Amino acid sequence: ALLIVCLFGVIMGGINLTSVYKPTLYGFALLTLAPLIVRVALEGDQLHLFIAAVLSVVLTFILRFGHNLNNLMTQSLAMRYENVDLIGELQAQTAAADRARATAEAASSGKTQFLAAASHDLRQPLHAMGLFAAALSARAHDVQVRNLVGSINASVEALERLFSALMDISKLDAGAVAPRRAAFPLAPVFERLQREFGPPAAAKGLRFTVVPTRAWIDSDPMLFERILANLASNAVRYTARGGVVIGARRRSGTLVVQVWDSGIGIPASERERIFDEFYQVGNPGRNSSQGMGLGLAIIRRLATLLEHTVCIDSEPGKGSRFSVEVARATRVAPASAGAQPTSDARMTTLAGARVAVVDDEDVVVEGMQALFAAWGAEVIGAASGEAMLAALGDAETYPDLLIADYRLAHDELGTEVVSRLRRELGLMIPALLISGDSSAATLDTLRNSGVDFLLKPVLPEELKAHAERLLASSAAAAHSSAHGARPIEEALGAAAR
Repeated sequence: ALLIVCLFGVIMGGINLTSVYKPTLYGFALLTLAPLIVRVALEGDQLHLFIAAVLSVVLTFILRFGHNLNNLMTQSLAMRYENVDLIGELQAQTAAADRARATAEAASSGKTQFLAAASHDLRQPLHAMGLFAAALSARAHDVQVRNLVGSINASVEALERLFSALMDISKLDAGAVAPRRAAFPLAPVFERLQREFGPPAAAKGLRFTVVPTRAWIDSDPMLFERILANLASNAVRYTARGGVVIGARRRSGTLVVQVWDSGIGIPASERERIFDEFYQVGNPGRNSSQGMGLGLAIIRRLATLLEHTVCIDSEPGKGSRFSVEVARATRVAPASAGAQPTSDARMTTLAGARVAVVDDEDVVVEGMQALFAAWGAEVIGAASGEAMLAALGDAETYPDLLIADYRLAHDELGTEVVSRLRRELGLMIPALLISGDSSAATLDTLRNSGVDFLLKPVLPEELKAHAERLLASSAAAAHSSAHGARPIEEALGAAAR
């Protein structure tokens, strides 16, 4: 009996070691216990037969337990090696993802650089072409020639607007536009929309109404105004009778700015597709007079960038309502008195004005000379600030207006030219910067410069409106400061020293 107990104890204790390899398990257990069980059974009496049966059951249990333990260890080892393989694959995939991300970042950076270069290089000839076309239109007196020139102007304007819209979409998709959020009032935005879209609406016999508001919002002022301008432009374009209304409504902690029109309306099935590029309701023939189908695509991208919600309610044949939900902001104390006038009541013409144009592209200077000459103004052109001072000295005159390209040759900036001419001539000459670089960093610099600016290509009527406004707003200040200005010979002498 003691021998039986000892042998079974040894077998049980060795299961953990022998079960690693099944032949070892079976050979060890069977060769050790089977002869013992047979020897006990051969005694023949009932007691020994019972003991033999019990031992057989125990042997069966040992073998079964060892077999299951072997399967468990085998599966554990298999899973371990599978995990090792998975870890290897995961590391390989992670490395591939890192390489793909680096490639994507490089491609994005390259795309951004391409957009910046293309934006500047393509805007320049478009800008010059628009200037020459407008100048030609002003000089054409024959009816047939004027019609031809009008068609050229319309094509150039359409090309300029299409290019600007495409570049805007490309920059938004490339992540090259960074919003500059700030608290600002809606009233000035509404006033500018009234001035911009009121006349074309009146020309179509439409009412263009802006509901006065004292609300302030938190957004990017320029990008938000672009959203509203695109909505207002579409509303005027697609409305044949009735009118357009722009207003704002408070909603809990937000403000909903709405643009209503009584135009053609949009079917429910089309309300999502209208935000796709180049898609237009009711314009299968791609009539360019109805726009290019990019305005709403830009609106959606801008709204996503600014985290604003854009909604549309419309009924075909009755009109549409576009709503932009934006966070309200706390009113900021108004600036001190003496701000520049916002009224157009003192608007003057360009007749007799002397305009200094600084641009390192001869074709742009020539275009400016032709265009402003058609408006009755005299243009003095130069390629740099130094050359402009020399040209003004030769002409023995002061400029009434300064227009400068933002990026000039030899790394000279238009902001530097404006500051230098104002300092050397002793006059706060009204100035306008024109930039072909529309990157976020450049726009931020232009905003902070305190000088008005336009982006190429500049539409002639837009250039004329800005020039007239700058001349009008500075007329009184220019008159009072002229008595304290140094003679131009003295200013040039100081510049030379």
